[in-house]
Amino acid sequence: MLQQGVYIVGGGSFAVKLSTMLELLGIKHEFIDELLPSPFRDRAVYRASEIPHTDRLCLVAISFPEYAEAARNRLMAAGVASDQILLFIYESAGNVFEQMCLENRALLNELLSQGVTDFLDLEKAFYARDYERLLEEKTAKPRVGFCYIGKGSGFRRHVLDLPHRLSATCDVKTFSDQPATPADKSEGYMLMSEGAMLNNSWPEFVINPHFFECAPAAVPKLTMMHMVYDFLVYRDLVARVMAQADTHYLFMPSVPSMKLHQKICFDYGLTNNIVFIPGGYPRFDTNLTQFEAASALVGEPDAILYAPTLSAMMKAEETRYTYSIFDAPAFIQRILDTFPDKKVIFRPHPDDLSILRQGIQGRRASAFRTLLQWCEEHPRCELDAVAGDYSRTFARAAVMISDTSAIAYSFALTTGRPVIFYSVNQDMVRQTFPDISYIKDREKFGFCVDKVDDLIASLQLCLTDNWDTPERKTFRESVVFNRGHSFEYLQQHLPNMLSGQKVEGWWYLQDHL
Repeated sequence: MLQQGVYIVGGGSFAVKLSTMLELLGIKHEFIDELLPSPFRDRAVYRASEIPHTDRLCLVAISFPEYAEAARNRLMAAGVASDQILLFIYESAGNVFEQMCLENRALLNELLSQGVTDFLDLEKAFYARDYERLLEEKTAKPRVGFCYIGKGSGFRRHVLDLPHRLSATCDVKTFSDQPATPADKSEGYMLMSEGAMLNNSWPEFVINPHFFECAPAAVPKLTMMHMVYDFLVYRDLVARVMAQADTHYLFMPSVPSMKLHQKICFDYGLTNNIVFIPGGYPRFDTNLTQFEAASALVGEPDAILYAPTLSAMMKAEETRYTYSIFDAPAFIQRILDTFPDKKVIFRPHPDDLSILRQGIQGRRASAFRTLLQWCEEHPRCELDAVAGDYSRTFARAAVMISDTSAIAYSFALTTGRPVIFYSVNQDMVRQTFPDISYIKDREKFGFCVDKVDDLIASLQLCLTDNWDTPERKTFRESVVFNRGHSFEYLQQHLPNMLSGQKVEGWWYLQDHL
């Protein structure tokens, strides 16, 4: 079936990612979309009523179930049989589909030709032996599943070596939409899409380092935060995922993070058994140790670090004023001209490079590509694309420029060095996010600017020893829970989570309803 060519149904970023993947796999494809102009990505675009080949497989790359179902109905009305339509509701399904193609395309073609086009059924049929093994391997030990989604994969580092440490007392398995790395033990690792995770009966407790639904609602869940401060946007998603598990533990890194998530509980009327643990931020503790080691090797800082938030794809209205990427080509040039003794290190968001390789276009992506070109051509401008470990870059940086990226607070808290927060309109940022501690606390860690001249002036101050105050230092040292000891706290209290035992000092939503 795949050799005949396929249609991608949809025209958003999910469809672009799927198209890039099919290109790499050598699978011919065109698009079906009701609004997208033709051609798109040098391929024809058809309306559902106009497609020339109704016997080809249609891959529906639409994340909203109601829109995906509407697309399916249009295809069937146009004469496409239901067993020719494969719905990818979750983007992770595309990642698993890619692995199926790479591992055994003949088997995948055989299953598709048999009419197996429900993706969960397709996944279970393709990996039938793995699913059989899951049913066979239920032991007397507590069964703990670690769940990861996404090609960025950096979020995995936020659980450190917890899977290994738990393996002595628990039966531990990893479920991910990415293939196992050499460091993963194959017998404890299983490729799985998000949809399949939601139907996975193996784990009795799940741990994940990001906000996504990764297990049936009845399975207790621990979410490890992947940022030290509070979120800025996408509260609807956060609230939905917080409410999905009947019992949901969240390991809170800081006072602002705790306050924000408490507010989300009440604003959205959540009623499930949510438990906030004032545990700290294990990744931060690791950062402190790694930063000290890197600083001893690097010596005096020689660079200015620019680390923006995700810039190549997001279009949310509430982030309209927060971005720095549009002005970045201008201010990076000024920095290079003004500070000839300093290098500029560009560290993008972990997902940005992956998204750009998939062909995403737009104004943000264009500015991003300009910076990447400079990193290749300018002798004092360099790219830091090392996923996960930023200790050496932190050690080299005398100051960071960011906008609303979580890494800004990680840098300030780890290094004690200043951050300059650059957004296009700071007044509008404050008005848009009046209750967000990330916004309100920024000047306790550095300076807020929205003009290039002010950025240069702030940089000149930051490169002296006169920017800090005792009040700033006291605040930085008190805002994170269990500073330096959070991982030990997590290990100490994980048995309480597995057993459901209540712990004094934890915050239970049920006590506040």
